[in-house]
Amino acid sequence: MVSNGPGEDWIGVQLAKALQTAGLQVIPIPMVGPGEYYQQAGWEPLHAKPLLSSGGFYRSWGAVWSDIKQGVCQHLWEQRQLVRQQTPKTMATIAVGDVACLGMATFKRTSFFLPTAKSDRISPHSIIECFLIKRWAHRVFPRDDETAQSLIKRKIKAQFIGNIMMDGLVEHRTLLSFPLGKRVVILPGSRGEAIPNLTHVLNVLSMTHQLGIVIEVPPHFNRQELYTCLEAQQLIRSGDGWVCHQRQWHVAISIDFPSATKGADVVVGLAGTANEQAAFLNRRVISIQGTGPQTTHQRMSEQARLMPQIRYLGSPSPEEMKRAMLDAFSLPVLALPPVQQVAHHMAQLIQDDIQCAF
Repeated sequence: MVSNGPGEDWIGVQLAKALQTAGLQVIPIPMVGPGEYYQQAGWEPLHAKPLLSSGGFYRSWGAVWSDIKQGVCQHLWEQRQLVRQQTPKTMATIAVGDVACLGMATFKRTSFFLPTAKSDRISPHSIIECFLIKRWAHRVFPRDDETAQSLIKRKIKAQFIGNIMMDGLVEHRTLLSFPLGKRVVILPGSRGEAIPNLTHVLNVLSMTHQLGIVIEVPPHFNRQELYTCLEAQQLIRSGDGWVCHQRQWHVAISIDFPSATKGADVVVGLAGTANEQAAFLNRRVISIQGTGPQTTHQRMSEQARLMPQIRYLGSPSPEEMKRAMLDAFSLPVLALPPVQQVAHHMAQLIQDDIQCAF
């Protein structure tokens, strides 16, 4: 199981659990970061490395150069050699991410591909990408039916059976208690820009008072940087959380996504996968432009087109943000969606293909 990002690791875990239930052993190889979602689920990922500054998200030469200086070329070479070494021991490889991720898993004829990075709704696969997918992937499971039909027209064996990104969310436990105030969850993201993004969100929310805020972050988040960010916003420690008397904020921190998101009135998100998952959970999601390559105007507006439940505000002033928050608070909180089990269906199809191949 080769995955190239924290969100992709989450998806990999859902599929790995279903494959394990079907009697198959899974070897996770996270390409970006230490693979903490795999670790939480009981797997020991191979070649787990610290998260580089870009988080594996390249939309500028600056991000590429920064990772090169941190040794990304050696990192990728070692990963590809590891996949090559593991291939003779396995019956199939599964790539979760983009075509570059699929390219890391091309040593096996039975390669399955979950293309999370592209959708015909916002950014279709290019002719070159389609050529490589057709050459490398035995079967493809796109994130929506439009993308599946587009790939089928190019003679690629694609099938849409649901968006596995949304598996395991509804049945996940809900945070039972929020801090005092209107319930707000902040999703600053999981990559290098997350702390600057959080600072930006707190500044934009400065005129919205009486909030009970939960900041949901991944387990690898640097706690000291997080605490420094909160202190700079005039927040002080109070028991297990933080308070800002001037703004009437009560703040808590959670590393147990999506437990707080499920109980939120409003989610303010500058994340990738987590924003989309919050929208799937019928939470009211407000997104804004952030500070790094994953939260550019282009990226966030694309996400809002992909998930119309997300309201993208661009670069709002604190006054504009306050009006948007009050509008969101005035709407009724929607019920959670039904539980879905795409991973089990996908695992069965993969298992059937493996049996046919062997």
